[in-house]
Amino acid sequence: MRSNPEFESARKRHADEDNRQLAHDVKEVLSTAAGRRLFMAAVFQGGVYTHTHRGDDHVYLAGRRDAALELMTVANHHAPGLVLLARKERHDLISARNAELRSIETKGNDK
Repeated sequence: MRSNPEFESARKRHADEDNRQLAHDVKEVLSTAAGRRLFMAAVFQGGVYTHTHRGDDHVYLAGRRDAALELMTVANHHAPGLVLLARKERHDLISARNAELRSIETKGNDK
């Protein structure tokens, strides 16, 4: 089958429209605190920051991790500053929680 320039032009236009919409949507979602929390939850649930162990279903875990990494790639491409903000917010939350736990543990050891 020969190439149809009109068909190819329409396909390219559709792909460009989809890419522009994706960029807009990623920025829109990550511009909210809830969107950044959801993004980080998906990344963590995907196992990006975890190790596999003997006995794990490595194929299953690799698939989850690949999906989460794809999400990270898209977000980093379209909204790198918002991804950094999401990571900072998550880091700050974990740091505050760890500080609270250390404080409670220290009080318990003082008795």
